[in-house]
Amino acid sequence: MSDDRLPPALAFNLTLLDHAEAAMGRLAGGFAMQSRVGRATPGAHFRHVLDHYERFLEGLAHGRVDYHERRRNPEVESNPEKARAACRACREQLLERTPACLDAAIWVRTGSDPTQPDWAATSVKRELAFCASHTLHHLAIVKMMAREMGVDLDEDLGVAPSTASHRRATQTFATAGR
Repeated sequence: MSDDRLPPALAFNLTLLDHAEAAMGRLAGGFAMQSRVGRATPGAHFRHVLDHYERFLEGLAHGRVDYHERRRNPEVESNPEKARAACRACREQLLERTPACLDAAIWVRTGSDPTQPDWAATSVKRELAFCASHTLHHLAIVKMMAREMGVDLDEDLGVAPSTASHRRATQTFATAGR
């Protein structure tokens, strides 16, 4: 299936992972550097995002996604090449495993009490929407960290498509009025 024929929910996640991988490359020197923007490093944010995708993909196999039980791989957090490889592997798994089951019903763990997990009905497509929103949020934080380090990342990194579209429309309108 070519990228232009991918379901939008999947295509958006793949685009975000492409953006994340590009940012990982640009931040290689500061990947594991702690920022004043929170206590984490850019690598920790990337690892956190990849952990969520990993849990999503693992949950597809048994119909239950549990984002709370993450591995938190320290190599992915501290080594930009390991993180980029994990990002590519995640992208491949999403392409391979999700197109055929987008509308499938699955369960997601809710709440944060590990002694009493609660499960809610959801769908693969809905969880892809969650992963995309979650990834956008963390990419926005990484962009702030990068700015603090003097690293320029793509202007639209971590910006929701609706916000980017609104900005373009507002700029076009403002330019046309001159």
